Amino acid sequence: MDLLIVGAGFSSLRNNVEVPLLPLFLGELNSVAKSISPDVSVLDLNVELYLARKKGIFNYSALKKSFFKDYLAGGSPNSTPEKLIFTYFDSIKVLFNSYIKQVPNVALFSVPYSCDINSSLLLAKLLKELNPDVKIVFGGTFFNDNIKFSKGVLLEKYSFIDVVATGSMGDVAPLLFALSSGSNLTSVPSIYFRKNNVVTFSDIQSSKKTPLLCPDFSNFNIDSYRSIHPSGEILIPYRFMDGCPHNCSFCRFCLSQDFFAKKPADVKKDLDLLKSQTNSNNFYFLNNTVNVSESFIVPYLDVFSELKIRWSDSARPEKISPSLAEKLKLSGCVSLTFGVESFSQKDLDLMDKGFKISDIVSTLKNVHDAGIITKINLIYGIPFQSAKSLSDSFSNIDIALPFIDLVYAFRFYISGDMNKNPSKYGVKIKDICYFEEVDGRLRDELEACFEEMYLLLKNYFISRKTYCYFSYKDTSIFNDLDLFLPLNPKFASFKEWAFLTLKS
Repeated sequence: MDLLIVGAGFSSLRNNVEVPLLPLFLGELNSVAKSISPDVSVLDLNVELYLARKKGIFNYSALKKSFFKDYLAGGSPNSTPEKLIFTYFDSIKVLFNSYIKQVPNVALFSVPYSCDINSSLLLAKLLKELNPDVKIVFGGTFFNDNIKFSKGVLLEKYSFIDVVATGSMGDVAPLLFALSSGSNLTSVPSIYFRKNNVVTFSDIQSSKKTPLLCPDFSNFNIDSYRSIHPSGEILIPYRFMDGCPHNCSFCRFCLSQDFFAKKPADVKKDLDLLKSQTNSNNFYFLNNTVNVSESFIVPYLDVFSELKIRWSDSARPEKISPSLAEKLKLSGCVSLTFGVESFSQKDLDLMDKGFKISDIVSTLKNVHDAGIITKINLIYGIPFQSAKSLSDSFSNIDIALPFIDLVYAFRFYISGDMNKNPSKYGVKIKDICYFEEVDGRLRDELEACFEEMYLLLKNYFISRKTYCYFSYKDTSIFNDLDLFLPLNPKFASFKEWAFLTLKS
């Protein structure tokens, strides 16, 4: 059975950024697919179309939503008058046809975000037009995490989709096996499919927990990723932990008590393999929190030191002593991103973070003093937070600021236990992303308050000469590869370089 894995996310087209990060989910999906069939191809249009745009083949900003809507409804792309749209559509077809030497039996579309739905639908329809017998499967974190999106509607609306998978990566193998053997899909866990032309959901639960997979990049076009950045360097994504041992109320991982980590010896085998596949030693770890405890992490640090890799990861802002920070640095750690979320103790307690402001400051100081670049995540729009309470927390940020190199600011996203049990936290939810009411304040008032908080934070960090990226506000993002590259000697620190070089 010939399998095609398609990444149709166009995020790099929307953002003016050159981040040569290999796609983890495509790599993991590739690993599963190759266990079923030796004939697997991967097409990551996210990188290929980015490179095509750099060559001036088309302009993404000219793309209109009406184009997607008209074409997916059965219209011709020629009915859209903009010339650049023709160029865009033709470029897609040329790229698609250049990669598809033979139309596959099954095509798996990875859809990580809601903004990738339209582009995936467009490519799926193109593929079905090439071969009406190809089985089109949609899946990805968007379908897994978005509990209020009706997945069955895609099958009802678009006849060219055959399956929408909503389960875990471990459910992909039985799905592929069923498609390759012509077996009944009713035995496959957590999928939407058609049975006698009626959209049906298989609510069978997985029989076992999904193992942590080592992504397989052996059949990826690595040179395409290397050509993104002038340095020719790439970042290799990898995770050796699943779930999280903590229970923050706003985080989706708090709904699962399962936490699992690969053994250090298995991690060593994976990293060795990935180094040989990619000829790179820059690892972008995607664990939820690397510093579970000192006794837990030290055996992994020994592995990293032995392999002489450079790495970054996420961490919890507590329990990193000066000695542990030094071990992290010696193992090749170049940067840690801390889930600080807020410098208000009231906010931290509401989110069940479980640490104090003093923990944040001491941890950031120890890591920064060890020579590791420190990034923090901040959240604004937390329930019951106001512009005044946010500005009141600035005095605490001032204490920690000497030890912070970069800031990522996010508007509060409702998930986890707070999404499942909103009344427990005194909030009402309109949909998966937004509040309907908090503490008697309705939607319009809340939106105005969120905007005020955004401006407060933006002006604060500009006045403190600290680079802050605002999610959903800024059109370009920080390039994580810069964490791994030598600092320009004309700058006194990475923090100074970031503030003076990047857009605030």
